[in-house]
Amino acid sequence: MEIIPVSDSEQSRLACSFVPLESGTIFHYDNAFDQKTRKSLAGEGVEVIPFHPEALLAGGGSLRCHTLRLCRRKK
Repeated sequence: MEIIPVSDSEQSRLACSFVPLESGTIFHYDNAFDQKTRKSLAGEGVEVIPFHPEALLAGGGSLRCHTLRLCRRKK
């Protein structure tokens, strides 16, 4: 496991609050990471599936709402 540091600015945008979908794939806010961090993640083979936080806020939800009914199946 490689630790990728995030800036204070990224932390205030919830950079460390993501949903892992499978090894190497995370679901995250599109505005959470700076370009440097995006490149670091890509360099480690991590795919980020982005979405805008307004999609959640409109329904009064959070990232946790996306995991409540998530069905994970092995291929």
